Amino acid sequence: MKNTLEDIFLSYGFTTLEYKYIRSSGLAMLIPDKTIEYNLEENFAYFKSLEFDDKKIRTFFKINPKIITINKDKIVDNLYNLYSFNYTKSDTIKMIKTDAKVITLTKNEITTRISALNIIGYKYEDIIHIGKHTPQIFTDDMKNINDKLAFLMDLGYAKEEVIYMTKSLSSLFVYSYDNIQSKIDFLDSLNAHYLPVIKPNILMQNANVSYARLKYYEDHNIDYKKNDYKKIFIGEKQFVSQYKITKDELLEKYIKETDKQKKY
Repeated sequence: MKNTLEDIFLSYGFTTLEYKYIRSSGLAMLIPDKTIEYNLEENFAYFKSLEFDDKKIRTFFKINPKIITINKDKIVDNLYNLYSFNYTKSDTIKMIKTDAKVITLTKNEITTRISALNIIGYKYEDIIHIGKHTPQIFTDDMKNINDKLAFLMDLGYAKEEVIYMTKSLSSLFVYSYDNIQSKIDFLDSLNAHYLPVIKPNILMQNANVSYARLKYYEDHNIDYKKNDYKKIFIGEKQFVSQYKITKDELLEKYIKETDKQKKY
């Protein structure tokens, strides 16, 4: 008895629910089983040749079912399109791991997005740098990007400051609004609204961690205000080494369970 398309998907480690989701998504609904089967086998093998493991490849298909509608040759073309923007093979693999949608983009789509970001005020080299670490700037809807920039400006930062902040910490494009707001609220409580413009990377730290460190310093009569509150934002390894308390222990002691904000 001939295997069904579902049987073939199951043989690759997908569940029945995952198969049904992928098969019924977008263009995949309109493509014959034989083509889907061929693309699955060819694309799965190609991603393995790029040294992705089976679990990661299945995640690509689940997150972005469009991959099943594109044949291997098109994926290879799209990969070389990324090379044409001065990304190395190592860069592109990291980008795909971060957001598999990037492998479905045509050269024209990337060029169009670069032009749109350039109009906002980002230089070409900055866009390429941001894309290397946060490829969502190429795959996300342009409206979402504009909304995020507008949100940051509504927090009180000038456009030039927001561009600098997002160039230095491109993950701001993918942080949730609540995530960013909680960190800015904490800085505002210190009258340090200006800090992300000087050191954007401080926004990487969870607001609860920042608050818990502040309370720890206060309890131990440690001056945390010097050098723009540098002690609050030192690296995790340095903090644990210096004060012999882990992040989990710190949060358990100073953040009540009911008050804990969502971890990002």
